[in-house]
Amino acid sequence: AWTEYALRDLIRAQELRGSEDRLISMNRGLVYSSIGKWDLASFEYQKAVQKSSNDVQPFWLDYSLGLLEKGRLADAIGVARRVAAKFPTADEANAALAIMEFEQGNVTAAESRWAMVSRPRLFRSEAALKERRWPPRAMSAMDRFQSLSK
Repeated sequence: AWTEYALRDLIRAQELRGSEDRLISMNRGLVYSSIGKWDLASFEYQKAVQKSSNDVQPFWLDYSLGLLEKGRLADAIGVARRVAAKFPTADEANAALAIMEFEQGNVTAAESRWAMVSRPRLFRSEAALKERRWPPRAMSAMDRFQSLSK
């Protein structure tokens, strides 16, 4: 599979680099999330985030979803809020933060955040969420959240 080749190449890139590299860690996180290895993905994303903790990047949303999957809801919300603050029109950040707030029991905040999603249909199917590499807990939360409005 492509993931095996990608991981092998990223390991080799790290060896050549000689030190931890934010982009290599981020890409390993992407590969691990693509194959559903959420613990490894979160670990790699965390390393990448720590290398640039003051420079919020879009991949931080993947990190927050990994934290959600690991049951670290408060941490996930904190990271997702930073992403949504820097990228206020990013539908995926607003959708993810909406379901995290819903998971926390804050339905009003979740609905307000969901209202900021300009293309909600992109988040209505499990296939669409899998394509975006959302972990199982996030997909389940989205399903429960959307069932409120049905």
